[in-house]
Amino acid sequence: MSPFHAQKYLKRMARAGLAVVLVLCAIAAEIVIAKPSAKKAEAVKPANLDPLKNLDDAFQKQSMKMKVAQTTKSMIGTETKHRGTMVISKGRLRMELDGEPKSLLVVNKNNLWAVTYPDEMFKDSKFQVIKANVSTKKGRAKNPLSVLSQGGFFKFFIASGSQKEANGDFLFFLSPRSEETELRRAQVRVSPDGKSIRLLKYWDTLENEVQMDFSDVEVVKSVDEKLFDYTPPKNADVLAI
Repeated sequence: MSPFHAQKYLKRMARAGLAVVLVLCAIAAEIVIAKPSAKKAEAVKPANLDPLKNLDDAFQKQSMKMKVAQTTKSMIGTETKHRGTMVISKGRLRMELDGEPKSLLVVNKNNLWAVTYPDEMFKDSKFQVIKANVSTKKGRAKNPLSVLSQGGFFKFFIASGSQKEANGDFLFFLSPRSEETELRRAQVRVSPDGKSIRLLKYWDTLENEVQMDFSDVEVVKSVDEKLFDYTPPKNADVLAI
């Protein structure tokens, strides 16, 4: 891929909100200087971590389908919104988001594929694809959801605080354990029993912010294994990192 196409690609990925933490970024991560809350977060105690532990366990052992609404706020003040679906099965993930442009994220045990679909306004527009190894820091930086296939929240984050919401949900404030991720901070809201994720919000080192709201979470017995495979079209521009 030429420098010109690479620059054009990264800008499109930023609009798609796929969390590409490179140059003028894509997505962003959430846990930077926390905004004041109407409720004061209570200190995390071991017993309070159960909902988050249950969620981690569910992502690694179960299969789930859900709807997702994603809002991305860039460091330069732009905001984009996308809606779509997400499937998680035993640490693997597939998320498809509609909007301009349409995007796809596939995470399996080895690779992450971040795909931006061609712009229909341009006849010669191509698929823009990023391929990354999810076992590396650069790979995990492409989208924080990839950490779910590599051991869950507790492997890469420390729960630095929590608060119980009025509806019984738990909101956890997460800080990265080390430099293994390029996130400054994150927040995750889970159901009281930890079986459903309600919200994931994160900030990257450049203060880009992404919020993902989940709904209609459904545990399913099985999913099509082919959902977690991806082969780029022949004419796609592929950037391997």
